[in-house]
Amino acid sequence: MCGAQAPAERVLSAGARWARVLPVLFALALLFALWPLPALTRTPEEKFIDYNLSLLPELSPAGSFTLTAVSDDPELQTYLRGSAVTLQYSAGLEGFALGAGVTLMASPILSAALTLEGSRLGAYVPQIKDVYYTVDLPVFLDRLGLVPDEDPVADAPGPAAYMAVAGRYWSLLTALVSPEDLDFSKDVSVTLSTGEKITANVYTFTPSPRTLRRVLREAADAVETDEDLLAILAYASRSDTPTHDARQTRKQLSDTLYARADAWSRTLDEPLTWTLAVRRGEVAAVTITKGGFALTLEPRDGAQDILLRHPDLAFLERVVFRLRYTPGDGPAALEPADEEDITRYSLPRLLALARELEDNVGADIIYAFGDILEVLGL
Repeated sequence: MCGAQAPAERVLSAGARWARVLPVLFALALLFALWPLPALTRTPEEKFIDYNLSLLPELSPAGSFTLTAVSDDPELQTYLRGSAVTLQYSAGLEGFALGAGVTLMASPILSAALTLEGSRLGAYVPQIKDVYYTVDLPVFLDRLGLVPDEDPVADAPGPAAYMAVAGRYWSLLTALVSPEDLDFSKDVSVTLSTGEKITANVYTFTPSPRTLRRVLREAADAVETDEDLLAILAYASRSDTPTHDARQTRKQLSDTLYARADAWSRTLDEPLTWTLAVRRGEVAAVTITKGGFALTLEPRDGAQDILLRHPDLAFLERVVFRLRYTPGDGPAALEPADEEDITRYSLPRLLALARELEDNVGADIIYAFGDILEVLGL
């Protein structure tokens, strides 16, 4: 019979059609895997924000930041060689440790440590006094009358409430980068601080007072009716009327944003310009200028070179700072000569300890920083 296919023929026909369609589907899947859809739809404003965020390091549970500097001025370079400011940290479920230090010409001048283990806070500044001071925070704050006895009255908000609040106000923040305030130019010749000339795509963002005022007022309106924020504020309240207090706090925040929108937007009457140069999908330079001040960041060799310029600080023309983040390099173990628990110190005794520590600031520390200021002409 003409026009009728046997079951076997229909199966073969369908298989043939799928044999033609499957390669197309596979090619489309591969295309979207290699060229994600968000990349097709991102606006210049979104790309500008993403590129700026890419400059932030991916923090590990432990790491360190090191700031160094170099200068083409021989006298200034004498002080900068072997000098650094460091910040180290490590964090976990049971607490954290912070360490900071200043080294001048390869000699440690000042170091400090701050630790939290459970409820016990510790501080250590060996150059002032070789004693590790500790305090049991709940007991100490309770003695000062800073910890209320009441447990939270309102129910705890779920994770969705925090995510909703974070997303809502992040969207408002990113709205500051409006299309009318952002210019985009392709294949622009850019000269880096090293003198190297590159070809880059350049984003130039000049936020307007009008945009800032509009976004702040939109934020005020959003706060005024934000039920997720209300739940978070109510949970944070320790009073017998958490919802009532939270509503008052929310209204005060909304009123403050709206009332200050004009004043804060006037800070842009003197224009601020934020320029971003991107080469082959990577940020090559960021420059922020306002009045006579200029800040430039240039990623280089796993670090960021920082240039500061200001007409009243001529020495900055001769200095390049370098900030480097190193994951996994947390604070060293403390080795104090003594340990002292100050949890139950009276207020007069705490004030006396503060005066003692102030008196112990060594002259070598003061002289070292004084020498630097003199060389800088300050």
